[in-house]
Amino acid sequence: MRYAIGIDLGGTHIKAASVFGMVARQFDNVFPTARPSDRQRYDHLHLARQIMARHRFAFGVGSDAVFDERRGVILNAYTGGSDNLRKSFDEAPKHRDAQYNEICQRELDYERGDDFLQIGQFTIGVARRYFMRSAKTFCAAMSPLPNSKPASGSFAATATCSSAPMMAIVSM
Repeated sequence: MRYAIGIDLGGTHIKAASVFGMVARQFDNVFPTARPSDRQRYDHLHLARQIMARHRFAFGVGSDAVFDERRGVILNAYTGGSDNLRKSFDEAPKHRDAQYNEICQRELDYERGDDFLQIGQFTIGVARRYFMRSAKTFCAAMSPLPNSKPASGSFAATATCSSAPMMAIVSM
């Protein structure tokens, strides 16, 4: 049996380019993305249709918003109580990779309040990448500064960081 989990990362339109880029880079099998070679699959379309039919109100999309299935864009998305979140392209934070900013500016009508509905997978590979990044950040914070005396307990923290994090995934 397969399950799908929907996560509203919050504020896609508020931070359209930055969130769009983060989802495209961090999750697997994502549509839409900035890469023209990435195509929408049937499962992307099916999940997007189900979300729009059954769960649009959970993330502030009113019944009068229209979903452009081909592009993965919700037209006039901010009509379900989230009107105050609307920003212009100039006001919205940008992604450090310009391709995500460009697709948002090209595909979204910021005046109308368009937004992307990205569908992706949270796989074991995604989890591994996330935990590896988290471990590196933790290790950097726990490592002693160069030319400093190690504080009590810092050796143990550094030793712990020298090995990759482990995780177990159990299917029931």
